[in-house]
Amino acid sequence: MNDLLKLCPHQPLDIALLNDDKSVTFSELELITQYVADQIDGYESNVIASLMDNSLAWVVFDLALISSKKVHLPLPPFFTDEQRNYASKSAGAQILVSDVPLDGLDLIDQFNVFGSELFVYKQDVEQVNLHVGTQKITFTSGSTGQPKGVCLSLENQLTVAKSLKEKIAVPWPKHLSVLPFSVLLENVAGIYAPLLAGGKVIVSSLTQLGFSGTSLSDPTAFLTRIGTTNPETMILVPELLKVLVLSASAGWTAPASLSFVAVGGAQVPKTLLETAQAFNIPAFQGYGLSEAGSVVALNVGTQDGSVGEILSHLEAKIVDGELCVKGPLFLGYLGQPSFNQGEWLATGDLVEMDEERVIISGRSKNLIISSLGRNISPEWPESALQSAPWLLQCVVFGEAQPFLVAVIYALPTITNEQIEKHVEQINLQLPAYAKVNRWFRLNTPMSPESGLLTANGRPKRDAIALHFQDEIAELYQTSRIA
Repeated sequence: MNDLLKLCPHQPLDIALLNDDKSVTFSELELITQYVADQIDGYESNVIASLMDNSLAWVVFDLALISSKKVHLPLPPFFTDEQRNYASKSAGAQILVSDVPLDGLDLIDQFNVFGSELFVYKQDVEQVNLHVGTQKITFTSGSTGQPKGVCLSLENQLTVAKSLKEKIAVPWPKHLSVLPFSVLLENVAGIYAPLLAGGKVIVSSLTQLGFSGTSLSDPTAFLTRIGTTNPETMILVPELLKVLVLSASAGWTAPASLSFVAVGGAQVPKTLLETAQAFNIPAFQGYGLSEAGSVVALNVGTQDGSVGEILSHLEAKIVDGELCVKGPLFLGYLGQPSFNQGEWLATGDLVEMDEERVIISGRSKNLIISSLGRNISPEWPESALQSAPWLLQCVVFGEAQPFLVAVIYALPTITNEQIEKHVEQINLQLPAYAKVNRWFRLNTPMSPESGLLTANGRPKRDAIALHFQDEIAELYQTSRIA
C-alpha cells in the first residue's frame, strides 16, 4: 500500500476526498492511486512536474508519485513560463503532467482521473543528480532572482504532518483546502495532516473559491464556499483572514462547524487574530519555512502575538537573536551540497522566546539601518499598520534614510484621509525612529503573478523596491502624500 495511505486510520468506506460531484471513499482512493502509479511507472523520468489546478486529480497524482517512488515537482500557478522552465530544467523533470493542453511540447500520454483530463508531455531537459531520498522538490519564491529548489524526503513531509495532526488535535477533521495544492503548506498541512487524522479533504478549484490566479477577485464566492461546505479546519494567509473579519463585521456569520483556522505565510497582527476570535472565527497563528517541510511552530492557545511552541519533532535555539532549528529537515537545495541532518539550520528569522513560545520580530536580512543608525525590523510597523482589516498590504522602506516610508494597498472603499488618520494613530504607538512618515497608495494589489509576493503572500522587498523606485524616491523628495 501507499506509504502515506497505510498510516491513515480510515475504514474502506470512509470518505477521504470530496468535491461538488464526487465523494471518494478510502478504498476508491487506494485503487485510483495505484492505477495512476501504474501509468507513471511507464514514464522514464524519475522527476515528474505537475501543472494543475486544485482537484481530486491533483491529490491522486501526488499520492501516486509516492507509490511509484518518483519525485514530484509541483509548479505553482503563479510561476511565469520562464520560472516553470527554470524549475523543470533545474530538477531534471523530463515529464510534465498538466490538466490543460499545452503548446510546444510532445504529448506522449493522456488519461482521466475523476473527471479531470491529464495530459502527459515530454520535456527536453537533461537528468540531474538529486539529493539521496528526494521525494518532492518545492521552489521557494526567493526575494530576488530565480526561485530556489528545496529537496524534501517523504519522511520529512510525513513527520511534519504527524506533528500537526497531534498539535491541532481535531479528530476526523473536515478540511476545506483554500490555498493552491502546489504550495507546500497546503500540500502537507492541508492534505497529508487531515488524512493522517482520519479526516476528509474538501477539494475546490481556485475559481470556485473566488480566485483569479492567486488573487481573491470574488470574496462572495469565497464566503459562499465556506458557508456551503461547513468545514471544521482551513489554512489561510493573513489577507484571507482579513476578508473573513471584514465580512463578519458587515454581517457574515462564520459557520459553527469551524474549529481551527490556521493562519500563516506572513506575520499576523495580534489585533486581527483577536477580532477574528470575537467573530467566532477560530484563527490560530503559525510559522514555518520550506526547508523545514512547511511548518515549524503553531500557536493553539491564546493568540498573544506569538507563533506558539516549536512542533514536537524539532529542536530550537536562538543565536544572536536568530532562530535556529534542528530535526528532520530538508535534504539540501538543488545544485548545492547536501544538508547534514544533525546540524542546526539558521532560519533567518529574528525571534524572542517567552517561556516555550516563539515571538517573531522580523527577518535578519530585512533589517533596516536608518541614516540615524537605528536598526528597525520593517515587520514591526507593517504589522501595526495592518491591524486595520481594510489595509491589506503594507511594505516599509527606509534603508540609510532619516525616516520610514510605506507602500500601501487598501480596499477601494477606504479614502486617503482614512489611511492618513490610521497611520497617524499607529505612529502614536511607535517610537520616533519607527514611525512611517510618508506613504503612497497602490491602485491594484501586489501578487505572486507580478513577482512582488511569494506564494504565501510575503513581500519580495528587493523586487518591490525596484518596481516602485521612482515613487519611493519621490517620498523622500517631497512632503506630498500621494
